[in-house]
Amino acid sequence: MSRFSLPHSRSRWLARACGTGLLALFTVLTAACGGSSLPGGVYTNQQYHFKVSYPAGWKVNVSQQPDAAAPLIVIITRSGERSVAGSIISSLTIDVLKVSDVGGSQVAARLAQEKNLTPVTLSGLSAYQDKPVQQQGAGNESAFTVTHTDYFLVHGAYEYQISIDAFSGDMTTLDAMAHSFAII
Repeated sequence: MSRFSLPHSRSRWLARACGTGLLALFTVLTAACGGSSLPGGVYTNQQYHFKVSYPAGWKVNVSQQPDAAAPLIVIITRSGERSVAGSIISSLTIDVLKVSDVGGSQVAARLAQEKNLTPVTLSGLSAYQDKPVQQQGAGNESAFTVTHTDYFLVHGAYEYQISIDAFSGDMTTLDAMAHSFAII
């Protein structure tokens, strides 16, 4: 299973919320009612202090490399769909980076100065969102569009980079997943 690749810098920073008032209103109303727009499950990582919700039918894949600059990578994809090698699939990826390995305490300040990023709130904290990029699929999937968005959040000893690759009509689901990200 491979993710659709778009030209973007994976060494960027995390966190940015959708920016649509409608999604924010839906999230607030859902929380107020005690319901969840993502009833499938919750991935929680105590070591890196975060959790994220995902819908039923989606699968969590975890890659841990404790001595690497990115000691944890979590990729959540729709399971059982378009599983042909090299096919386009929707995914939410969370890269956890050690702040000490990506520029120390200056990381948050550099994010704030980056002209291509928009300030947003994730998990009640200041974060940043890159402008969404759309790209047409190739070959047999040229009729489909994939939208890629990066969010960057710095908290404590970690930088969380959340990337969305939304295939076809999955943007609303992936936005809800990204906005369910919470520091614990």
